Amino acid sequence: MAKVLDPNIVVPPEGTILKLCFDPKKTADQDLKAVFKHRFARNLWLGIRWRHIVSQYFTNDCLQIGRLVKKYQPKTAQELRSFFFYGQDPNFRGAQDTLQVCEQLLPYMTGEKDFEFIINETSSAD
Repeated sequence: MAKVLDPNIVVPPEGTILKLCFDPKKTADQDLKAVFKHRFARNLWLGIRWRHIVSQYFTNDCLQIGRLVKKYQPKTAQELRSFFFYGQDPNFRGAQDTLQVCEQLLPYMTGEKDFEFIINETSSAD
């Protein structure tokens, strides 16, 4: 039987180990490589990409927002949400659950926690 996800959980639940079908160190996408080198951009990418549809601007926006997070160190979900308006991805700016996402992402954007991931060795996709 398939596991049903709680619709109120918009980022991976604590303790979830995310599985990637590519190696971020070996990808040809330079922006994606940069995201995985930047702690806050990586946490943002992993946290949102897990359960959301994203646009072609998403990876670059994660970098931009990650840099803002590092520089200004938001303390509240509202502060974090304000950084989302600097991105080009309309999903960052206009999603109904943006504040809910920011509330759940905040510990990962303050450096309190990090999302864990493994590379799925059985996949050859990049």
